[in-house]
Amino acid sequence: VQLTGAAQVQFALFDLSGKKLLSSDKGLLTAGKHSFNMASQTMDLAEGVYLMTVYVDGMAYTSRLVRTK
Repeated sequence: VQLTGAAQVQFALFDLSGKKLLSSDKGLLTAGKHSFNMASQTMDLAEGVYLMTVYVDGMAYTSRLVRTK
């Protein structure tokens, strides 16, 4: 996530039916580039397509993720 200024950041991972599988509140992050490592939280997920939504100061940005093993 590239932030132009400080912002409250949260993220959530959903399956395609809309069920929330995990979420995390990263709190107030400073301007700049930030990354999130979800490897330990997603190890048990089946192969498939998921939706990742990042919330920046209440604005939602959603991307499609494909899980393969």
